[in-house]
Parts: sequence; C-alpha cells; structure tokens
Amino acid sequence: MGLQGGIISIIGKFFAIAITVIAALALAATLLGASVSPESIPQLSLLTLCAPIIYIINIIIMLLWIIAWKKYVFIPAAILILGMSQGGLLLQPDFKKEYNNNLPAQTLNIISYNIGGFTHKCRGLKSNLDSIVSLFNRENPDIICIQEFRTLPNATQENIDSMMGMWPYKRVFSFAQRIYAPSIAVYSKKKILNAEYIQLNHKRGYGAVMCDILIEKGDTIRLFTTHLQSTQISNNDITYLTEEQFSDSTNREDRLWSIFNKLSQNSKIRASHADSLRTIIDKRQYRTIICGDFNDTPLSYTYNKIRGDFDDSFIQSGKGFRSTFNQLFGMMCIDYILHSNDMISRKFNILDVEFSDHYPITAQIELMKTN
Repeated sequence: MGLQGGIISIIGKFFAIAITVIAALALAATLLGASVSPESIPQLSLLTLCAPIIYIINIIIMLLWIIAWKKYVFIPAAILILGMSQGGLLLQPDFKKEYNNNLPAQTLNIISYNIGGFTHKCRGLKSNLDSIVSLFNRENPDIICIQEFRTLPNATQENIDSMMGMWPYKRVFSFAQRIYAPSIAVYSKKKILNAEYIQLNHKRGYGAVMCDILIEKGDTIRLFTTHLQSTQISNNDITYLTEEQFSDSTNREDRLWSIFNKLSQNSKIRASHADSLRTIIDKRQYRTIICGDFNDTPLSYTYNKIRGDFDDSFIQSGKGFRSTFNQLFGMMCIDYILHSNDMISRKFNILDVEFSDHYPITAQIELMKTN
C-alpha cells in the first residue's frame, strides 16, 4: 500500500471510530435524559425523541465492527448492554408473552385514545364519530379514556351520549372556554363516584382528569387520564422534516431552529406538568391506573416522573415495537397505560386503526383481591 493509500486508510479509520464514539455518546445522553429534567438540560429531552433511531444506529455500527472483526465493537456493545433495560420500554419480544384468554373475573378492560377531536382526515366540521364508536363497541371495554374529545355541529354531546349508551357513566371536562374546544372524557360501565380535573396549562387547555370508580361494593380504584403539553409541532413542520422540502429549503437553519425551540420549550412545560401531577398521584388513597397522552417518549423525564413506582402495562403484557403515534414514520410512543403494582396487566394491545394521528391502546388489568 502506498503512502497516499495509507493516509486514506488512517483517515477512514479515524472517522469510523469518531462516528462510533459519537453514536455511543448520543445513546448515553439519551439514557440520561430519563432522569434529568428538561428544565435543566433541554437538549437531552430532544435526544429522547430520537431514541429508536439512536438505538438502531448503534446496532448497525456494532454489526459493521463485528463484520470487520475489529476490537472497536466493544464501544457500541457496551452502551447497548447498558441501555438494554431502557430498550425494553420500546420493544418487547413476542416469545416472552403468553396471553390467557380465560382472564380472572376481576379484570378491568381499559382503552385510552386521543381521537383528534373526531375530525382526523375529515373536511370542515364533519366527523368520524361513527367509526370511533364502532371501534369502542367492538372492543367493548369497561372504561374508555378519551383525549381531544370534542363536540361538533354534527357530533353533539347528546348524540355522542346516545351512541355511547353501553357506558352509562361519564365525565367530560373542557380546559378551554371556547366553542368546540378539545376536552378529556371518561366513559364507564362502572359507577364514577366523583371526578375532578387538574388544569396544568391555563392557556392551552392541557391537563388531567382524576376519577374514583366503584368496581364493586367496598372496592374503589382511582383513575387518572392525561393530556399533557404537546410538542406544538404542526403538520407543516412534519411535512417539512419528512419530505423533500427539507433538502430544498433555503431557510433551513431558521426553520430548524424554530422547530428545535418549540420542542425545547414545550419539553420544559411537560416536565413541570409531570412534577405537578406526580405530587397529586402520590396522595392516592386507592389502587390507581394512569393513562393517556403524555406527548413524550418512554425514555423521557416526563414518562419516568409520572410512572415512578408504577408498572407499565406494555412491559408486563405487550409485544413488539411500541408505536402509538402514526406520524413521523411511526417511530414514537407517547400514549400509556400504567398501574400501581397491586394490579397485573394481562394483555396490552395497540390497535391498528387510523381514525386519529394516534393509535388507541388497550389493557386488560387484573385487580388483585385486597385484604
């Protein structure tokens, strides 16, 4: 090999090692983001949004070093081993779970769904109410938690209640005093003893609903359903990032900075929401279920703060890759069903329907007998 070829080889090796180290550091920073509030270091929260891609890049790099039979494979291997437990938040192998169709009698079937105001892919003020209610009837849950619930001229509250007759108990809370404002709704076959809303953002209308639900005489559970601060990333932003506009853009830096700033500022707001909500959750008197749209990923501070010592139904009984948001290449999970560890999740599903930009999620949760 000549001098020129040797230099090129050295430079190529240097860049390969540099990329390997950068990818490993990116994954390490992503894992750190779960425990560091975005109010302190907002950049970490942005990395958690890209966690699946960062994992994939490190896996590819590790495989390439294995093929090349080089010792540098230890760099991605070490960080992937370190992040293996966190990786379980995103992916659960199929062989690990065995569903039993003969569920215990004391099992609660829950569905949580950000329905997008009954207007996803609808023109004007038309709605896809019929399709969504048909889905609920087919799944036949005991409790339905709805985010971005909205009444419309052709989907009035009276009309919705009539179609949702299988769930006679309901609570609907609107966080914004304007016509057709998005709300949070809970419909239940079980009696709702009391309910209140927790307003987390007075301007935008994000918050949570807390319900006490009577399962049977002397047995009550507490349910939280949430809709936390969104990323505020618009459809135009998504189109810009995922289509040719990005490569052809003349004001790319300004546009990217605008998107980065929105993600950063709203991650700080969500962190504050998570802190406030967790304080309320910790005052619970009953066995508790938390579900809804967190607008953040499983590796985020928001998710980990709210989850605390709760179990995640996906980890207990889910299968495959967890994706609940059907935009941005379907790489993100932002919807959850969590429960206190005196319950057991027997079956978790993500339903493959596109009546919204979110997928509905379901869990069958066994309520273990209390003393």
